[in-house]
Amino acid sequence: MSVFLSLAPWPGDEAGGGGQRWYLKDQGPILLVRTAAWLVAAGGAAILLAFLAGEQRMPVLLAGLARVAPLTGFAFLCAGVALLAGARQVDRLLRGGAAAMLAIGLARIVQDLLGAAPPLDLFPFLWLSGERLGEIRMAPATAGNLVLLGSALLVARGRPRAELFYQVQTLAVLLVSALSMGYFVYGGKPLILLAQMSVWVTSLMLVTCLAMLWLRPDRGLVRLFRSSTEGGMVVRYMLLPAMSIPPVLGWLRIKTEAVGIFPPGSAMAVFALANIATIAGLIWSAASWLDRADSRRREAEGRTLKQLEQLQLLHQITRATAERQDPASIFQVAVRSIEDRLPADFSCVCRYDQANSTLEVVSIGVKSHKVAGHLGLTEKSVFGIDPNGLQRCLTGLLVYEEDVAQIDMPFPQRLAAGGLRSLVLAPLQAESRVFGLMVVARREVSGFTSVECEFLRQLCDNVALASSQAELNTALQTAYVDLRQTQQTVIQQERLRALGEMASGIAHDINNSISPAAIHAELLLEREKSLSPEGLTRLATLQRAIGDVAHTVSRMQELYRRRAPNQNSTGVKLNLLVEQVLELTRSRWRDMPQERGIVIEVVTNLAADLPLVSGIESEIREALTNLVFNAVDAMPEGGRLDLRTRVRKPDKPGTSGKAGHLVLLEVADSGTGMSEETRARCFEPFYTTKGDRGSGLGLSMVFSVAERHEADVEIETELGKGTVVRLVFPVAQIQAALPPAELDSNLPQQSLRILVVDDDPILLETLCDALSGDGHRVVAAGGGAAGIDAFRKSMAKGPRFDLVFTDLGMPQIDGRRVAASIKEASATTPIILLTGWGQRMVDEGDLPPHVDLIMSKPPRIRELRQAVQRMYRASQKSAP
Repeated sequence: MSVFLSLAPWPGDEAGGGGQRWYLKDQGPILLVRTAAWLVAAGGAAILLAFLAGEQRMPVLLAGLARVAPLTGFAFLCAGVALLAGARQVDRLLRGGAAAMLAIGLARIVQDLLGAAPPLDLFPFLWLSGERLGEIRMAPATAGNLVLLGSALLVARGRPRAELFYQVQTLAVLLVSALSMGYFVYGGKPLILLAQMSVWVTSLMLVTCLAMLWLRPDRGLVRLFRSSTEGGMVVRYMLLPAMSIPPVLGWLRIKTEAVGIFPPGSAMAVFALANIATIAGLIWSAASWLDRADSRRREAEGRTLKQLEQLQLLHQITRATAERQDPASIFQVAVRSIEDRLPADFSCVCRYDQANSTLEVVSIGVKSHKVAGHLGLTEKSVFGIDPNGLQRCLTGLLVYEEDVAQIDMPFPQRLAAGGLRSLVLAPLQAESRVFGLMVVARREVSGFTSVECEFLRQLCDNVALASSQAELNTALQTAYVDLRQTQQTVIQQERLRALGEMASGIAHDINNSISPAAIHAELLLEREKSLSPEGLTRLATLQRAIGDVAHTVSRMQELYRRRAPNQNSTGVKLNLLVEQVLELTRSRWRDMPQERGIVIEVVTNLAADLPLVSGIESEIREALTNLVFNAVDAMPEGGRLDLRTRVRKPDKPGTSGKAGHLVLLEVADSGTGMSEETRARCFEPFYTTKGDRGSGLGLSMVFSVAERHEADVEIETELGKGTVVRLVFPVAQIQAALPPAELDSNLPQQSLRILVVDDDPILLETLCDALSGDGHRVVAAGGGAAGIDAFRKSMAKGPRFDLVFTDLGMPQIDGRRVAASIKEASATTPIILLTGWGQRMVDEGDLPPHVDLIMSKPPRIRELRQAVQRMYRASQKSAP
């Protein structure tokens, strides 16, 4: 139930927090109101009882109650009930009591104004005889006070202006009651006759007024009396003395005059002096209290302004550190700001090395460098951790030493030797981990206040957070760069893998196609002695070109599969390779340009006595061929092509012999040159500036060849002036090529019976021709099924085969099934797998079961003979 006693939340409560009212939190005012209400109600009841009992039956002290009108007693009984209802928030009962008080007062006033004499004063004892009423009548002042008090209770819960009337009406009744009480205290005649009431009615009126004022402790005098401000303190300490001391002094004056202690004039002088002293004392006390309160206020304002300045400084430092991206600059901003704005005589930041239990100075204020030099605390200096202040600070506590000269520890004594006396150690803590601390010192003893220490603590929290975020940002940037590089590497590897898989797919067909040409070229060079020198030269060129094609196909797979360095390496003569490449590429740099009316001048500058380089001749030849093709493509209007070889001396002087020397192979053109972007990406697979005419694999293969040969690739280029591509090889440790393996002449040259299985008729005929030329008896089988049938017939009817050659990739029945069937029929028969995927299978260790040897297509005659001899030797050892 909402009544006028429902107050706004007490300061400190949340607004609207659950409807808890202030007077319920502090029961003092409500207890006072309840006590006063019971006194008023008891007084009204006593008046009624005394009237019934009569004056003769009452004690002397209470005889005056019998002369009070019963109507007055009933009015006070209603007032007490109304006050109790107000204390208990019973709104209807409160209104009823207030209305009864107002009605009684108005009725009594109307009766006096009309001159009528109805027996209202006997209420509620109207049944008694009017003769008994006599002079027992309600005083006009009592009736007026009842009207004021009743109307005050009715308007007390209204708007602020109505509440003002409530206060004014109550104070008016209080003033009238005080005037009436003055007559009984001081004697003489009443000051205002209409204001005079009996002593019992006056006392009850005073209690009722005080209870009504305390019924609303958030309004008027009571609010100020209970306020926690300086004004409330002054009122509490001064109001009661100011209201009690002058009346007491007046009473004493009258009594002293009555007994003759002082003459009338002297008593008045003493009374005036006593009042002056009392008022002066009260004013002096109030002024002293207000002065102390003002001093405390000024001190609080000063502290508030100091805190505000430090908050602004903290805000500025926080913003400055937030703009930095590295911890070093963040620390520097913090220590410089402390020097300038705190200020401090020395400030630095130290990083904590938990593994070694040491501190390293990482940042020193600009003005602190001179002091730091005397202290031996320069940047990057390292010192141990004392078991006192430093150790406590590293646990996350802020440490303040008022005088470091009194501390017998190495670090405080070092500061004291430099003239510093007071010290603050603030931890730098992020995620519950202390990674450093800030050292701030002054020359004065006890030079830091608690506010400054708190400021340093908050500053270090912000600096630690900014430093942690900067490190995290740096780590994220590094991770992002690594991720980008990893992504680029993965993309490049995927491109290379795709290229290798495509190359692997076509390797078999290409090798099958060039195998007959390779074998026939080698047979012609070996057996046809009647060829002219020019024919032999052209035939040798053809043989090298076929071999280069085979190596090119195999290297396409190696773009995604690295080969061991110097695998199958021999000593290579670069000068000879230059001549061979010029011969192989003659059509590109002379014949084809001349058809379009373009002239490309080729100039060679080859160093004499050029050292050998270690590598695979066909791979280096292919790389050089790609460089020549690129140079020719870069000169669409003609120009000059230079091929040079030379030796670069080692960088370190005093190196003897050829150690440390490098062999340079250069291809230079006078063409269009490359931009910086093209130069940066020219080695990426599939990157080309030639449009549909380029594959983007030339320089990528050159780079792969150089990497496998532990060589470097250098490019010098300028737009419009040409390009120089330089391959830098280390000098080979073995300066002479090893002689090819010779056939074992101790083994008997016996004719073997050999089965050759292949689905390519041209290659099948070529292999049979090559093996038959060495005296072997060769049987050809055109496919896997035919090969198995031929072998089973030989096992059943004879003669048996001494050796089997089989292809891998064949329709329906491949080489693996052929090998398995033959080994099932004869486990001791050697089987050689001849395939275009041979080199890849050997490198990857993919040796099919039932196969004794893998050979790559196209095979060399010497390799065929060595394989036959090797298998024959193995079969002889395994024979019983």
